[in-house]
Amino acid sequence: MGKVLGIVGSPRRGGLTGSLVNKALRGVESAGVETEVIYLIDRNIEPCLDCRGKTCWTTGSCRFGDDSVALNRELDLCSGVVLAAPVYYLNVNGLTQKFMEKTRVRDVNGKPAFGIAVAGGTGKGLISALQSIYRFLTIVGFRGIDPLPVSRFNAQRALERAYLTGRRLGELARGPRSPFKDLAERIAWYASLEYMGFDIVDENLFLARLVLENAAPSSEADEALLREARLECSRAERLVGEGRRAEAVEHIIAAYDRGVQVWRRLERGHR
Repeated sequence: MGKVLGIVGSPRRGGLTGSLVNKALRGVESAGVETEVIYLIDRNIEPCLDCRGKTCWTTGSCRFGDDSVALNRELDLCSGVVLAAPVYYLNVNGLTQKFMEKTRVRDVNGKPAFGIAVAGGTGKGLISALQSIYRFLTIVGFRGIDPLPVSRFNAQRALERAYLTGRRLGELARGPRSPFKDLAERIAWYASLEYMGFDIVDENLFLARLVLENAAPSSEADEALLREARLECSRAERLVGEGRRAEAVEHIIAAYDRGVQVWRRLERGHR
């Protein structure tokens, strides 16, 4: 049985993305599986040039010989993967994107994989980037499990969930592989996963709820703001339920903005 690889797409060591991967790997190890962490910033991965006469899809090797060649071998030999990336402009960052573009694997069909998207600052893009990760996993043949969207509004709970999902990943990695029969089965699996059917309206409503669920008011003014925010969120949910999604957006943003005001006061108080 191969190791479970933890791939950190952030250029920063010691940040939340790396912490989540390491927490997930601790969960994997609790299931009795060896792990290895890979920081993409340490690997030389050049952008794909879509070169003529390429053989990378059949050999798994880039003709220019960068570190993607070794990474492809490691993916073929592993028993599972944790892949986490920070969110830039509602998508995974360029470092992770280069890794995805240069992946050419031949023996990953059905191996379990756990994806994490980490949206700092506003939290926006935590679902759209997660979808990019799981589309990648689906295309190359991994069997994705339990997608995890992360922002500063749920970071502590996300660390706890990363450990639990890591343990599940380890248990799956120890068992028999469950390969997909064909592309249709892969797509159906992707479509069954949580969050994969979200659009940008769903994402922002999810984020507003996340802010409100985890806000901790410290004053009457905060309580008043949260009441207003919850009212706006309820209006948005009603409009979405009625199919009036475009009309719901202003209420979603209003709920989010009020909730974030409470968060900012809380964060200032902890400095």
